[in-house]
Amino acid sequence: MTHPDYRNRGLSKSLMNKVLEEYEHTYDFMYLFANDSVLDFYPKFGFEIVDEYQFSINFSSNQKSKNKPRKLNITNVDDINFIFEFAKERVPVSDRFSTGNSQGILMYYCLNVFCNDIYYLGSEDVIIIFKEEENQIDIFDIISKQKKY
Repeated sequence: MTHPDYRNRGLSKSLMNKVLEEYEHTYDFMYLFANDSVLDFYPKFGFEIVDEYQFSINFSSNQKSKNKPRKLNITNVDDINFIFEFAKERVPVSDRFSTGNSQGILMYYCLNVFCNDIYYLGSEDVIIIFKEEENQIDIFDIISKQKKY
């Protein structure tokens, strides 16, 4: 995301080298999500491309739910604060593989990528990020403040 006036000066390379140097002995591993336009950039720093998987299940629902999720509005300060506070208290899905202090990156995606796809389901006390198109729902994240089994 380098401004066009500053591209091809090695700034991204310098930043990546600084981050990798600073965190080299702090974590067991690092990962990132990259879009297609930068897939050739990150391998220069030792990152490898791995396959992503998408799981699906067929379902149908003829019942009208009483517990309809409330759409959150990123132009509403109360909703933004609600999302941020929820993200700060988020319980990881896994005790073995999780990302700590990730509310900043979540907020980036909420404000810039999924701004029309964020819902609060009060009956479960979770925020769900999903898109619904035709007969398919794609769930990108479920954020909870409690462990639920």
